[in-house]
Amino acid sequence: MRIAVGLIDVSTGEPVQAELFDDVTIEDFLQTQRDWRPLVLEAAQRLTRAGDRPSIIPQHFHWDWTRKEGDLRMLANRFYGIRREDKLQGLAKLMTVGHVCRLPEQAGKPLVYVD
Repeated sequence: MRIAVGLIDVSTGEPVQAELFDDVTIEDFLQTQRDWRPLVLEAAQRLTRAGDRPSIIPQHFHWDWTRKEGDLRMLANRFYGIRREDKLQGLAKLMTVGHVCRLPEQAGKPLVYVD
C-alpha cells in the first residue's frame, strides 16, 4: 500500500505531500539509524549537560531499529513509514496481537498497540 498524505514542513510551515507506505524493509531501519540516531544521542547529551534529570530523556532513546528486523517477519506486527522526496520521515510499529483495551467500556477487546 502506498498513499499520498499531507505533512507540514516545519522549516516553512507550509503543507507538503508525502507518501505513507507499508512495505518497510531492513534498509528503512538502517536508514533510520543512520539519519536519526545521532540526533537522539545529541538531544540526550544536551539534556544531561543542561543538568536535567535522566528521567526526562525521551522514551524512544533506547530504540535501535536494526534490532527490529526479526519483527518484520511476524504476522502480529505491521510497520508503516512516511517518505517525502526519497527521505524517510518516520517509522511506526503496530502490534495487532497481545494487547487488550483497559477502559471499562471496552475492557478485554483487542487493541492495536503503536510501539
